[in-house]
Amino acid sequence: MAEKAKHITINLSVGFDSEPESELPLKAYLFTRSGRLLASAPVTKGKTALKGEAGGRKDLRLFIAPAPPEGEGEVAASLDMMERLQAYEPSWTLVESGSIELKPIPKKLWSCWLRRCRVRGAVVVPSLVGGVWQDLPLPHARVHICEVDPLWLLLKRIPNIHIFQLRDDLLKILDRTWIPIPNPGPDPDPWFDQGTRLSKLPLNRALVNSSDTIMINPQPEPPGSAQTLDLETAAKTIEAALPQNSRIKLLSSSSLEVRNLLASHLEAFWPVLCLWHWHWPWLWPFLRTWERTAVETDASGTFDTNIWYCPFGDHPDLYFWVDYCIDSAWTPVYKPSVRCHTWWNYPCGTEVTLHVTDPRVSGVAIQPDPPPASVLVERIGDIWLGDIQANGTTTALDMPNGLGPMPHAFGDVLYPHVEFSSSLEAAGVTHYRWSYQHVNEDGTERAPGEPWHVVSTPLSRIYTEIVSIGDREVWRRGNVPLGPVGSGDQVAFILPPHDPPINPGHIDAWWDFCRNNEASAFFHTTQAYPDSGLTAGWVKLRLELFRQDAGTLHRVSPSGGFQIPPPDYHGVGDMVSIAAGPSYVEDLHDALCDGPDPVQVFVLKLCIDNRPTYANIIPATVPGSVTGCTGILTYSGNPDVSIAFNASQPGNHGGFVFGVQLGHLNHQVQASSSGVVGAAGSNGFAYAPAESKYSRNVPAQELLTHNHLLDGCICPPMPPAGSGTLCPDASRHAAACLVASGAFSEVLSVYAAVTNGYDRLWWLDRYDHAGFALVQN
Repeated sequence: MAEKAKHITINLSVGFDSEPESELPLKAYLFTRSGRLLASAPVTKGKTALKGEAGGRKDLRLFIAPAPPEGEGEVAASLDMMERLQAYEPSWTLVESGSIELKPIPKKLWSCWLRRCRVRGAVVVPSLVGGVWQDLPLPHARVHICEVDPLWLLLKRIPNIHIFQLRDDLLKILDRTWIPIPNPGPDPDPWFDQGTRLSKLPLNRALVNSSDTIMINPQPEPPGSAQTLDLETAAKTIEAALPQNSRIKLLSSSSLEVRNLLASHLEAFWPVLCLWHWHWPWLWPFLRTWERTAVETDASGTFDTNIWYCPFGDHPDLYFWVDYCIDSAWTPVYKPSVRCHTWWNYPCGTEVTLHVTDPRVSGVAIQPDPPPASVLVERIGDIWLGDIQANGTTTALDMPNGLGPMPHAFGDVLYPHVEFSSSLEAAGVTHYRWSYQHVNEDGTERAPGEPWHVVSTPLSRIYTEIVSIGDREVWRRGNVPLGPVGSGDQVAFILPPHDPPINPGHIDAWWDFCRNNEASAFFHTTQAYPDSGLTAGWVKLRLELFRQDAGTLHRVSPSGGFQIPPPDYHGVGDMVSIAAGPSYVEDLHDALCDGPDPVQVFVLKLCIDNRPTYANIIPATVPGSVTGCTGILTYSGNPDVSIAFNASQPGNHGGFVFGVQLGHLNHQVQASSSGVVGAAGSNGFAYAPAESKYSRNVPAQELLTHNHLLDGCICPPMPPAGSGTLCPDASRHAAACLVASGAFSEVLSVYAAVTNGYDRLWWLDRYDHAGFALVQN
């Protein structure tokens, strides 16, 4: 039985082969050869004492390594860590008494030991605000800053058999013959800007193939525009960076020579390794990270800290991941692959932006503060006020399928977005409310004497808070109900508070970014027209402010007035509000007004339409032939084929796309039309308003003529020979081809031009499809 090692104290003294300018913090570590740490101690003025079970052992390894200041970047000691730190391992003999004088630390090592690096950045959540994507800050996220093994160390660990396999795979890529693709090429063409320095490839390029898109770095990429890189361009760029003599050396049978050559050009090879990571599964376990520190973002979502690193390259190689408290548990919400999202040679002090797209996380909305004691009415959903026309529609949205912008009515549930000045409460304003009235298109009352209907759907503000309960920090969500409160003509909503409430044990709190918190009301437009015979029209929305005295509400004007965005503002850039003009402000005086003077209210006319579209394809006809149930039309000569369809929406808030295709020729359309419902269609399709019918007569030979494509469908010639253009054989280029008979498909899509301010109401769309065949007698 092996004798148990006894506890001893090993006294060591160590110096430098040339004195550094300032004292370097050092630490001595004693391991067994299997990697178990026996003892560690700081080195002070060149001396240290290690105490542990080392007596009589012959399997000891001693290291002198740089040590960061206490509490900064400390990690568990291991043999791997010694390798990363390029620690000094002296030659020594254990002496159980007296002091051991170690040979001095070579300058080549200690001159590269610990340096401080400032790491700063922000964690953001990309969010759609007012129709424009913005990066909203994510406070109290925990950012883990990890150092990644340098690439040369990765190659050092790879066994010889894999080094040769990696060499052979990369040479196959370089030796591949790239066949030029004729125009038009694949859609889209992910070409890479070859003028960019190759050394930046691992930092700011995306790699793309037909089925995968991979980012090589965190978001956004380090300096330089993020672009895409295809395999062919990557191979050619690598070939340009790899001299011919180096390629010859790669064929060497010496694993050391191949390893060194790959290491010297690994930065050029890395994009390929990242893209085809599945091809080298044995490689990635050798790519290791070690956490330097974890830091929490502040209220603005930013972080700023220092780490210590060993500069055996110009800069540290850093990898970031983020976790966030979800349901009282810290959960990773941003943790991309290390191989493609490492900041190689991170320039210290460079700002890093980490984009969190986890749907469980929402950023903090930036709260604009309108002019003192004013009310800023910004938008309906994402539709800014300047994009709402005088007739109550908006053209801010594009229709699908290439129809482009066209007037949209409003429907479904509308979210008016209003910013209340933080000084309104000090000015005496305590409550507000939205109400509506049915009006004609010109804004006059549709039914004289119709009362105003209060928009009374319950509303609240949602927030997240961190509180201290006992010795724990607890994350939880809460809400502040805004109303409705009161009854009758006293129904109103409490003015939204500027900040979340401060509850016992408060540490921090913030409003969540969500549509609920954007809304000053939930206006259910379908409830505005409960009568099935009246499902659309115009409404006038009215916003009023109130002061509460002794439990009674009195209507008041905002002393700072009503504000609106500039007419040409669409959500991009800073916005300076302007005073609302006469078209948005009305004077009102009734029993709720406090005093003899009229009170200002905000008004907005909207066109409401929740009715679906209608789509119907009318069977095609040829003079003297009826399709019947089979859809087969016989013809002689070159008669006209009547093609027709119905496309409508009761308020003409819609667009249509219609097409006729021959056989399997999906690349072309034989007859087509598109446009706004209620108006003539494109390509000669006439419109009959009484039937909402679109129609056109198309010669049969026009329908039966198509462009024959090389390696596409091979069609028989039109009989008799010479009566038409013969189809070319497969060896020729594309040409016109006329066939005697053919089967056709018809597709009709009618899209609703109705929005809730965020999305087009696609569920109001209608579709139809049909078919027919032309057969020559």
